[in-house]
Amino acid sequence: MANPKKEGTFKWNATQTYDNGDVVKWTGKEDSAHPTPTTTVKKGANPNDTHSDSSQGDSIVLWIVAIVAIVISLIALFKQAHPKKFN
Repeated sequence: MANPKKEGTFKWNATQTYDNGDVVKWTGKEDSAHPTPTTTVKKGANPNDTHSDSSQGDSIVLWIVAIVAIVISLIALFKQAHPKKFN
């Protein structure tokens, strides 16, 4: 995603229709009951200045947890299918 080239606050008109058929136009001034929605856009960091906070260690831990969960699930299913063998 590219960073914006222009900073600023942008206003956009909106119309909201409710289930009961009421229609509200959000086009008023800032202090009105239905103000115009605004979006503030700021320039971001250099897009080439990216890095990942996760490490490979996290990935290994997730794999181990997933495998343990699968094994426990299979044991539970096996016990449910053959309850007399474990009683």
